Amino acid sequence: MTELEEQGKVLPQFIVRRIKLAYLAPDVIETIFNGNIPHTLSLGMLEKSIPLNWEDQIQLFGFTV
Repeated sequence: MTELEEQGKVLPQFIVRRIKLAYLAPDVIETIFNGNIPHTLSLGMLEKSIPLNWEDQIQLFGFTV
């Protein structure tokens, strides 16, 4: 993260907000890649809080995987 910031490529706030996406359940990621995104889901929602429990993610974000 520090290296990217020093190179001027990415602001730390950008990385911090996006790093949470690494904790998404594999089923959620696959469903998003397949284009089956619930209309209630937004990037802003994912930036706020992501439960670590994958079943909780599926329920909270409105997926039916």
